[in-house]
Amino acid sequence: MILKPKLVNAEFQDPILYVSIPQKSQVVLFDLGYCFRLKVKDIRKISHIFISHTHIDHFAGFDHILRLSLDREKVLHLYGPPGFINNIRGKLSSYTWNLKESILLDFRVFEVHPDRILSADFKGFQGYVPENGEENPFDPEQPLLKTEDFQVRTVFLEHKMPILCFRVDAADSYNVDTAKMKELGLSPGKWVKELKERTLGEILPQEEMDIDGKVFNLSQLSRQLVVKTPGTSIGYVVDTICNKNTHRVLKVFLQDVDHLFSECAYLNIERELAEKNYHLTARQAGTLARNAGAKVLYPFHFSRRYEGQYDKLYEEVRDVFPYVKKPPLYSGDNSD
Repeated sequence: MILKPKLVNAEFQDPILYVSIPQKSQVVLFDLGYCFRLKVKDIRKISHIFISHTHIDHFAGFDHILRLSLDREKVLHLYGPPGFINNIRGKLSSYTWNLKESILLDFRVFEVHPDRILSADFKGFQGYVPENGEENPFDPEQPLLKTEDFQVRTVFLEHKMPILCFRVDAADSYNVDTAKMKELGLSPGKWVKELKERTLGEILPQEEMDIDGKVFNLSQLSRQLVVKTPGTSIGYVVDTICNKNTHRVLKVFLQDVDHLFSECAYLNIERELAEKNYHLTARQAGTLARNAGAKVLYPFHFSRRYEGQYDKLYEEVRDVFPYVKKPPLYSGDNSD
């Protein structure tokens, strides 16, 4: 499964990572700052939103999503750190819902703690009064969310309070090599889907498949034709102090990630200021990426104090990690 990650806003602006799943016309967001650049057609594709913490620059866009989604019959799934259910309750209770019968949008909200997950439903036709509250155990070694297409995991970091760091891994995809299929004299058909599905399961050594009157050993045919493409992996790190625990946790959590989006709030010359405000320097972000074996680092969430010094942040990252690129930016065209 191919995922396409893009920042909604540029590096000096509010964080929002927009991850599209083109095969499913689905969108997942990580954080939700100022988001007026998002097109309505794309907002309506959003299925899940993961919030690292509810500082205003990471959460102010909730009202915009709410406003443009009320007429959509869907359940929007939200995940956030301790206190998140109360944050959502506060947002929704600030409005008057006397015309609630016409509201189609519902929310399913999950509040993540190190050892448990709290959940609640906010249904539009009931005026967004929280209900169906539950508490379930949470194992940080297990996915926070797992679907047939992707899974999302999380770990806790520190920003003078617990915040969430996220990693999303798409499922591997399996496709048939059409050139080899032609060499075997085979034509496309329903058997292709069956072969891919059987490849995911356990194939017995002598198991056979009949294709257009020809009998093939299923195990051999799978090895000849089916090509596995690893799914995309994406890491998302914002607003955390860089200490021994940060290095230890992220080295494992972000191991070999394809796309790492990391804040680079300060230059390393102002490391003490970064530590005071619990943010990363560009050098620290590069070091974390190098230690985790990330394929590419996309720096963002720059402090506005460096406007006009854009290149210095990139240069500092490259001093310790050469595989750095300018983040891809959401445009709202068909490529998103």
